[in-house]
Amino acid sequence: MAPEYGATMGFFPIDDETVDYLRATRRSQQHSTMYTNYYKAQGLFGIPSEGDVDYSVSIKLDLGTIQPSVAGPRRPQDRIEVPSLGAKFEELFSTPVADGGFGRDAGNLTSVKADVPTEDGSAPLGHGDVVIAAITSCTNTSNPSVMLAAGLLAKKAVEKGLKVSPLVKASLGPGSRVVSDYLEKTGLQPYLDQLGFNLVGYGCTTCIGNSGPLDAEVEKAILENNLVAASVLSGNRNFEARVHQNVRGNFLMSPPLVVAFALVGRVNIDLTNEPLGQAEELAKRLAKGDLIDSTDLFYNSLELPAFEKYPLLKLLKEHALANGAQAALMCGSGSTVFAICASAGEASALGQAMESCFGLFSLNQTVQLPGRFTAD
Repeated sequence: MAPEYGATMGFFPIDDETVDYLRATRRSQQHSTMYTNYYKAQGLFGIPSEGDVDYSVSIKLDLGTIQPSVAGPRRPQDRIEVPSLGAKFEELFSTPVADGGFGRDAGNLTSVKADVPTEDGSAPLGHGDVVIAAITSCTNTSNPSVMLAAGLLAKKAVEKGLKVSPLVKASLGPGSRVVSDYLEKTGLQPYLDQLGFNLVGYGCTTCIGNSGPLDAEVEKAILENNLVAASVLSGNRNFEARVHQNVRGNFLMSPPLVVAFALVGRVNIDLTNEPLGQAEELAKRLAKGDLIDSTDLFYNSLELPAFEKYPLLKLLKEHALANGAQAALMCGSGSTVFAICASAGEASALGQAMESCFGLFSLNQTVQLPGRFTAD
């Protein structure tokens, strides 16, 4: 790993935590004692105290100043803070190649678009659009916290009806079967699968060029329109043409950020101020007036914690569903619950049932909304 951060070698001090790990992984007491004594004799045991080592440079880092970052588009050391990625890509788009940019006409950044055929019709592809999204590399996938974060983000996205564009080639290639084990046990792998992050194997994949071919129509669109397409990956290396010979912008990032950029489908965006998506499927159904058919996509991430603190809200929702509501959901962070019924008559009957069960607590109001309320 030393070359990744520009060093000839890296030294990780051996201490009591290391020895505890040996014992926890069933090494014998004799082995652990011998290990400790050897490194103490070499003067290599424990983290050096201040003054024990004459360092040429001392660096102090305020952890409060650390910002989520990515690296790219051509070198692992080119750090970009996530809020600045969109602006940085736009800057690099017209920066001369000799200065690390793409040397394009700034006016073409948003004006050049290709219409790529897909199974469901077609999808647009332009400069800065993501065509490869890979959760890969043994180093980054060995951290359970970021892998679980990626799975949880995928879960939230699926529950909200978000999808990854069919133009994005997504994959999951962790460094160990242990990752698959805990993603399965936590129930998160199915959500990653639904977004296209299916398991392709274990070990090095995309960051050493094992990304495989793009969809033929996607590659054709990139070449014919001379597009600066992008890849997002949790690997270690992003040199141009290493990930894919026709993908010129390659950005290294954490696994949850890979999922996020796959969902949004482009890198010229500020994810700290712009949404990942607009719940396209829900929007399509509502635009058609299919309110009843949209209820399976309703979701409120604040419900569970609110229900734990205020169980009465949960009772209100359950009672509504048990008494004719097509759907029910907590509003915002509470303290109300709304229900959707197939007709004004059913809504009125539900209101009476709620008041009969909960009394004055269930002050309710029936509102007639436009749209189709009954199934065909």
